[in-house]
Amino acid sequence: MRQISGLEQLAIAESINLEEFSEIIGSDMAKASLIIEGGEPDDPVVLARLCLLAEGLQHDHYAGKLDMHFAGVIDVSAVPLFYTLTGKVVTVRGRCSVLRSVCGVDWLLSSSYTAKAGDRV
Repeated sequence: MRQISGLEQLAIAESINLEEFSEIIGSDMAKASLIIEGGEPDDPVVLARLCLLAEGLQHDHYAGKLDMHFAGVIDVSAVPLFYTLTGKVVTVRGRCSVLRSVCGVDWLLSSSYTAKAGDRV
């Protein structure tokens, strides 16, 4: 279900390697924001606006991936179901969960999420 928009606006050469692509995306996501939503897909409820931690963006050259760590308070009035990750140009929207076994999830909330009022992740 993941939807990515804005990639076409980035200056990406046709013969780019994974490391170069990760650096371009990392630059775009350097000050990213993350919104967690719950409720019905047609009528979502914003549960959290999380901030990228100061050292929260890490490029793993060996695995060819970016690790992003966000923090903030999550409203527990609904189950977290969707996320929107917004960089300078690129936006990624998809499903999130607190359970590893849920199918179709691309963002897993940290194990520190307990679904209790005032919870911090």
